[in-house]
Amino acid sequence: GKLNVPRERFIAFEDLHPTRYGWNGWRDLDRAMAQVHAFTEAEADAYNPLPPPTHDDPRRCGVTLGLWESLDDVKRWSDDDHHAELSSLAQEGCRQDACPCAVVQRWQQWANGEFEVTTEAVDDTAEVTLEDRARLNELLKRYGTKGARVAELVAAVGWSSQRVQQVLDDLVASGNVGTSGRGARTMYALPESALPQQKLF
Repeated sequence: GKLNVPRERFIAFEDLHPTRYGWNGWRDLDRAMAQVHAFTEAEADAYNPLPPPTHDDPRRCGVTLGLWESLDDVKRWSDDDHHAELSSLAQEGCRQDACPCAVVQRWQQWANGEFEVTTEAVDDTAEVTLEDRARLNELLKRYGTKGARVAELVAAVGWSSQRVQQVLDDLVASGNVGTSGRGARTMYALPESALPQQKLF
């Protein structure tokens, strides 16, 4: 109906793992601050920190692009001080003076699957180590009882899909991880007993 307008929908921060959601009806300044929080969280992620975007690794463009896109509205509806501060944060966040730039185009190519970012050299044929198991185990805690697909884990951990699958198979075989679904829709999750317990009060 007439209330179904873009500013009443939700926005997804898909470059964060797991994905975060926010209300698109935020005021312009609030929306811009949420974008700042998003790229700060991506930069400080304990498991897979995203470095400043470059031609070879443009992945963090996704969480800085939203801030750049908010700047015109902040300038129009807020004050000069807020606009100047957020402009400075945008430049600091992506190490560019303006947007869009060539790195954004590279990010769009990456998002469309036209190339892969190699974040670390992992030997796909190597034996699974305790460190490998611990890293995926800690990552899966963040997805809770719902679990995650291989593609989500690949994006979060930076390994090849073959390596992630190898470590997951090892965790499943040892009974540390359960599965549901089939094929590409298979979800991997820790048993509820292995997840952090939430306090009721």
